[in-house]
Amino acid sequence: HLNAIRTGAYYEDARAAFYRPAFEGLPHMRSLVAQMNTRYIREGFWPGTITVGTGIARIGNASFEMAQALFQNGACIGTCLTTMVHTVKGRSA
Repeated sequence: HLNAIRTGAYYEDARAAFYRPAFEGLPHMRSLVAQMNTRYIREGFWPGTITVGTGIARIGNASFEMAQALFQNGACIGTCLTTMVHTVKGRSA
């Protein structure tokens, strides 16, 4: 069984790999998770191979939403929609 903590880690790792290159070289810019909605569609299994699809669903003035889906054996096992807030020196920007 693939538990909720491991599922969340897959989403987090994929988010970081997706957006981290965009902020390299900007020492005061950070993105923080403001909200995360996870939907479990079917059971995932460990050990096993997981594929994570990640994309930008919405861009706002100081935030953006990342849409993600987990796949195992060709089937979608879950989705996640995460609102990320840009901050500069501790304030939304």
